[in-house]
Amino acid sequence: MGRIKDPRLLTSKEYQKRVATDLSMLLVGLEYPRPVDQNLIGNPNGKDFLDITEFLVRQLDPTFILPRSRYEEYIPRLARYLGYPYHFQKNWLTPIGAPNSWPHLIGFLQFLVDLINLSTVYQVYL
Repeated sequence: MGRIKDPRLLTSKEYQKRVATDLSMLLVGLEYPRPVDQNLIGNPNGKDFLDITEFLVRQLDPTFILPRSRYEEYIPRLARYLGYPYHFQKNWLTPIGAPNSWPHLIGFLQFLVDLINLSTVYQVYL
């Protein structure tokens, strides 16, 4: 099955701000081990993105460990495995905070936030 074109307005500052707010609220609510501030979400470095990604995926699978070597090959496979419906290019991961990369990566983080929220709702009904 092919990937569909992402219809979200990823480059919209309003969209990015909304995602950053959702992500911040979730990280604080899940007791992310580092201070969550606008710089962490709005201007991340590679380590921040990898730490946040690993933390979020661990909410779905507590045994998950994100390999730090060759992560640019691993994360697109992870996205496919989790059912991310849009194409994920590994070149978005180098450099992570670049203006042409970050909108796509924040879209992926929003997908993880949505998965966590859905899994939480699902668990309530079990």
